[in-house]
Amino acid sequence: MGAAHVCTPRRSKKEERSRLLTARRQKKRTRRVPSMEACAVTVACEGETSMARGWESKSVEAQQMDAATRSPEVAPVSAEEASRRTQRATLSLARSRALADLQQACRPAHRAMLEQAIAELDVQLAALERKSSPTT
Repeated sequence: MGAAHVCTPRRSKKEERSRLLTARRQKKRTRRVPSMEACAVTVACEGETSMARGWESKSVEAQQMDAATRSPEVAPVSAEEASRRTQRATLSLARSRALADLQQACRPAHRAMLEQAIAELDVQLAALERKSSPTT
């Protein structure tokens, strides 16, 4: 024979609502974030009081400040070279934007215009590269 089915008495809407609210409250209680005291990692050395990790060496902050203020030694760049770099960056960004627009373009006239603009930007970038590279 099969297993007997046990029927549970039906709850009223009010009892069901009360049971659901109680279950929700209990879930909220269990989702509490642990306190910082429970998460703190301490370091204790012989003869010293324990302290939180990270405060054991205050020189780290000083080292980071020194590294931030110290500028790397780079060869000085002429005004002409700086201008050329700026122009190259501008042309590269314009080309990237035109390529992105080309990928989204639907109309043939718009696509043709963007393709022409990209070709012109490529010519300008090539001319800029020729100027900046030393001639042999």
